[in-house]
Amino acid sequence: MRKTAIIIFALISVSLFSGMASAADISGKSGTTLPLQLNGTQITTNGLIITPSWKPAYVKWYLLDPSGNVKYMAESDIDSIIQVGSGFNSATWAITENTGTIKIPAFANVGQWRLQVKIYDINKIFIIQWSNQAVQTIANIQVGESSILDSLNAPFCVYWKIGLIVTDWEISFATPDIGVMILIIVILIIVIVNVTVLLKRRKTYA
Repeated sequence: MRKTAIIIFALISVSLFSGMASAADISGKSGTTLPLQLNGTQITTNGLIITPSWKPAYVKWYLLDPSGNVKYMAESDIDSIIQVGSGFNSATWAITENTGTIKIPAFANVGQWRLQVKIYDINKIFIIQWSNQAVQTIANIQVGESSILDSLNAPFCVYWKIGLIVTDWEISFATPDIGVMILIIVILIIVIVNVTVLLKRRKTYA
């Protein structure tokens, strides 16, 4: 299932220009790996007459559950961007970006999840900063029932959003797989128990 998801993403180049392409439809479960990649993806940006277009600078990836809640967010600067076309007040860009991968979280709700990408530019005057953005659903993921073993091979994902006066502050991270965390905890307990026993023995023979 994980290899299938990666192959589908690699083969499909999704255009962010409205109407040119649709999102990929795939299936998965807890632990399924989703690549966060754009491979020569084209986006057309528009602006005012005095500012014909805006140049993309960075991306944010969002993994949304069936209720539309963000479960994970990853942010990255764009690896490569090339202008491939222009119009009266627009420009078309080819974007290549590899932010890495994310796994569908442990104990994922059954239903249709979505992987979205938001592409931003950066504008700043003194301390005031703002961005244009383009949003596209890259994939619709039909998540089925996940077994306990599936969830042990999946992470917990954390996402917080704090609304500020000018912009939103977002924090997100994924833990190691639950199985790995359990193994680490067990090893730590064994080490602590052995160290405690060793210290007691030293005190006894001191």
